[in-house]
Amino acid sequence: MPESAHTARAVRPRHWNCGACCAQRGFSRSESSGALTSETGPPAGTVEATRAVAQSHLVRLRGLLGELALAQGWATADELELIAEALVAWGEAPDAFYARPSFTAIGWA
Repeated sequence: MPESAHTARAVRPRHWNCGACCAQRGFSRSESSGALTSETGPPAGTVEATRAVAQSHLVRLRGLLGELALAQGWATADELELIAEALVAWGEAPDAFYARPSFTAIGWA
């Protein structure tokens, strides 16, 4: 898996293959799975669930992620506040939905 020059974290290609990743690292056998999740568990499809996701994102936005965005010039303080307001509004919207892919692989040596 390639590494990002900016974060030194692995960057997943669009079609990441967990089994191939395990094989490349010397595992003789692997099992992989994927699911849709949210920061609070299953995908968020209720106002209560999307509100919790929005709050989770607000914590990051008002913490290290927001500080990094300011330091790198990716956003101004006013823009971050607009994003925060939009997150709160989205979290309260009755038709909001949130899910992100989550991948798991286990390998045997």
